[in-house]
Amino acid sequence: MHGRFILFSGSASLSCPTARLEQAVQFLDGFVLQVLQAGGGFVVLLGNEDRTKGDDGEPRIFDWTILRKIQHYAESTTDAPRVYARVVMSDDAWLTRMSEDNRRTFSNLQQRGVLEVERIQREVYAGGKYRGIECELADALVSLGGGKGTYSVGREMLEIGKPVLPLDLEIGAFSEDGEGSLLLHREMQAEPSLFFPATHRRVVDQIEAVSLQGGSIDGAARRAVEILNREMSSAAHGGRSGFKRCFSVLETAVMKLLAIVGVLRAWDFIRQMFNFG
Repeated sequence: MHGRFILFSGSASLSCPTARLEQAVQFLDGFVLQVLQAGGGFVVLLGNEDRTKGDDGEPRIFDWTILRKIQHYAESTTDAPRVYARVVMSDDAWLTRMSEDNRRTFSNLQQRGVLEVERIQREVYAGGKYRGIECELADALVSLGGGKGTYSVGREMLEIGKPVLPLDLEIGAFSEDGEGSLLLHREMQAEPSLFFPATHRRVVDQIEAVSLQGGSIDGAARRAVEILNREMSSAAHGGRSGFKRCFSVLETAVMKLLAIVGVLRAWDFIRQMFNFG
């Protein structure tokens, strides 16, 4: 896991039961700690957390939760400083999208030298732009809850050949716009080799061990880190598995190109038949 960065995508519905939201946060706490202890880090998108809070004051999007956990780790560890998070944010986020408490958290981590910051100009603000940069900066994705945005991030990560671990806890989506992680989880069960090209057989054997529907939440966090680390290590050193990943990505691109060529040929045939142009 050393030097690898994990993107954690997802959200919880405002109507998510408190007990289930607490399960999600408990998993996240354990997962962040396990990744940091293993030498990894996170990719986070920083925005206006206040807009995502429910009536109980708990945020339903988890990026700032991750960053606060990172701050706690940075303050308590005796290890030499390193980059714990790659931060994606708009260039006006400091003044317009951060609460006073969150500005303090961000500033504290900047002063410790444990953040890399990717700022996006407000003139090019768009959800797709942010997702593309997050996927570029991340080595793997873990998803929990969420809707269309989470699903889009998952599919984009798969298209560029990066492992995706979708979790199965039903917490809804902040925007109430789909099943995000749950849909990705069903697709992983149907085609595990797409999600974990190098180690999918072992992942299938252990899929219940990372289920949040029952069993130990802390154990699931630990096993999730093991699964991701094994896949990334196997792909990095993997000869055939690494080649298989690259070939899969290349195959997808070629098929898309052939589809475009087919459309162009069909149009040319129609033009000739009806003597267009």
